[in-house]
Amino acid sequence: MDREKLLDPGKMIVQLTVGELDEIVKAVVTRALDNQPPAKLQYPLEQAAAMLNMKPYMLAQRCREKTVPYHRIGHLYFFTQEDLQEILAKSACGVRE
Repeated sequence: MDREKLLDPGKMIVQLTVGELDEIVKAVVTRALDNQPPAKLQYPLEQAAAMLNMKPYMLAQRCREKTVPYHRIGHLYFFTQEDLQEILAKSACGVRE
């Protein structure tokens, strides 16, 4: 067959009902979501600081002052998603009137 005829955007090559298309899309989306890597359990200082939009030395200083939640293994600081959420919640400003 002629390649141009196959690539014609107006030509219908498959007939599907809306229900069949819906099932195909749901299956593909479910498979994609199932194949996602698991969420990280802990973030090192540099990544956590980047996620919080701050310099690593500032976050390390707050850890030394014990003003933010963190986990420590040896001399390294680590942060869970809950730690990061708590840090953000503590830094929220109220609404001015």
